[in-house]
Amino acid sequence: MTIQIAERGPIMSIAVAPEYRVPKPSRPSLAMLGLNRVAITLLSVELVLIALSSVLYPLLGLSLVVQGVWQIFLIPMAPLLLWIYLAREPGRAPWDWAVADRMLALATFCILSMALPQFQYIGLAFKRPLIDEWLVWSDSMMRVNLVEWTGWSRQHVWFMRWLIVAYASFGQQLCLPLVALGIRNAKDRAALWEYLFHLTMCSTFTILVFALLPSNSSSTLYNFQPVFSQTTVVKHIAEMRSGQMTRIDFRILEGLVSFPSMHVAGAMIVTWTFRHKRWLLVPLFVVNVSLIASTLLLGIHYGIDLIAGALVFLGSLWAFRRGHYPTALQSVYAAPMASIGFRKQ
Repeated sequence: MTIQIAERGPIMSIAVAPEYRVPKPSRPSLAMLGLNRVAITLLSVELVLIALSSVLYPLLGLSLVVQGVWQIFLIPMAPLLLWIYLAREPGRAPWDWAVADRMLALATFCILSMALPQFQYIGLAFKRPLIDEWLVWSDSMMRVNLVEWTGWSRQHVWFMRWLIVAYASFGQQLCLPLVALGIRNAKDRAALWEYLFHLTMCSTFTILVFALLPSNSSSTLYNFQPVFSQTTVVKHIAEMRSGQMTRIDFRILEGLVSFPSMHVAGAMIVTWTFRHKRWLLVPLFVVNVSLIASTLLLGIHYGIDLIAGALVFLGSLWAFRRGHYPTALQSVYAAPMASIGFRKQ
C-alpha cells in the first residue's frame, strides 16, 4: 500500500493508492498433473491385466510365487502415493505440477513392468499348438540361415561383442525415457506419455499373439546353440506346456516371446521417442540398428519375428493417431504450459 501526502493550503490531504495484487494461479487440472487421456487409457489397461491374472491363475491351476521378492511390488506405491499427495495439494509452482506428472508416469511404467512378464507364462498354459515349423518355413522363403549367420558372427569376435552389448542394452533403454526426457520441457513430457502408450500397447499385443500363436526358441528346430544361451527359456516353455510348472516364481521369469519380437518393437519405440533430440537420436539409431541385427546374427529370433515386431510398432503408431491421442496431449502440454512459463521446446 502506498500513501501519498499532499499539502493544499492549510489542510493536508492523504491519498491512498490501491495495492497491486499478483493474481493467484488457478488450481491445475488433473490432466496437467499427469492424469491425461493417455494415462487414463494405460492405467485402465493395467487394471484389466491385473484383474485378468487374478482370474486366470486359479482357472488354469497356476500360482504366482512372490516369497522373498514381495517388497518389489511396493516400488510402484512410492511414486503413486506421492502423486496422490501432489494431486490433493498441487502447490502454486508449475515445477510441482511437473513433478506430479513424472511421478504418475513412473508409477505407470513400474506397474506395467510387474504386470506383463507373468502373462507370458499364463499364455503358454493354454497349450496352443506351436508355430515353429511355419516360422522355419518363412525363414527359408526369405533365405534366412540362422546357423550360418551365427557362425559368421562367432568368427568376427569384435563385431560379435558389439552385437552382444547392443542386445544387452535393451532393458536399460526401456528406462532411458524416464530419466533422459526433461521434466520442465512440455514436448518431453508429451513424448514420455507417447512412449508409455507404445510400450504398453506393443507389449500387451505381443503377449496376446504369443498366447494364440506360441513358438519355441529358434535353437530347438535348427538344433544349434545361439550366442545367448536359450536353455532356461526352452526349459520353461516345455515345463509350462507339459503342466510340470504350475508355480510361477517371480524371481526367475524369462523373456519367452519369440514371435513377434519385442526387442525389435522396443528398439523402434525408444528411437522414435527421441526423434526430436538429435544428440540422442543418432547414437540410439546406431545401437538399435545393431540390436535388431543381433536378434538374427546371434541366433535368437527367427527372421519373420523381426518383421512382425516392426508391424506391431507401426500398428501402435496408427492406434495412437487414430485415437486422437496427439491432440489430447497437445491440449494439455502446449497452450497451458506456454501460459505458465514452461518451455515448449
